[in-house]
Amino acid sequence: MGIREEQKLFDESNLFLEARIKALAKVDAQRATREDIFVAEAVAFRVYRGYERFARALFLHSCATTQTRNGQRIISKLKCADWSTTERILKAGNRFLNWGKPETTKKLAELVFQNGFPISDVISPVYSTLVDLQRIRNFIAHDSSEARSGFDKAGQKYLRTGSPVPDSAGLLLLSRKYPRRAQAIRQIFRKVAALSKIYSQL
Repeated sequence: MGIREEQKLFDESNLFLEARIKALAKVDAQRATREDIFVAEAVAFRVYRGYERFARALFLHSCATTQTRNGQRIISKLKCADWSTTERILKAGNRFLNWGKPETTKKLAELVFQNGFPISDVISPVYSTLVDLQRIRNFIAHDSSEARSGFDKAGQKYLRTGSPVPDSAGLLLLSRKYPRRAQAIRQIFRKVAALSKIYSQL
């Protein structure tokens, strides 16, 4: 697939996820069922997976082209004919690249592209939210002290000061800092979904 197809897939997936998030908006975290918690975690996992795939596509595309969709020049140390060649070079013997870790993607962009453009320009506006999403995803996927520590750091941003971070990612995602504020899952989703618009404006 090319970048246009990947962007379309990202946007279509986000439309589907937004419908699930709207349904979750009716759920009070204090009265959440096991099913509500499961759905919230599943949605977060899919949001993360969508971001990971889109970040990969943007990076590989930027290494195989000379300008953005709006004509801004991309200056890269790595020019390849296609995505698969680019990915093989970037892996440099490693089994995989961690596109879901915004810190790694941003650092790699600074090495490959002049001033990290366009990757840093897409990721930077929502960087802290992407880090939160990664930490929440890691807590869903892994049972470790490291995952718990990262989850606690992310959770504190979505709860009132002094409130304990719940033991469940689903409960955190369904939580609201204030009664009229959007749930954590909706706040995270809105910023991640905005990556497509940010990219289109470059």
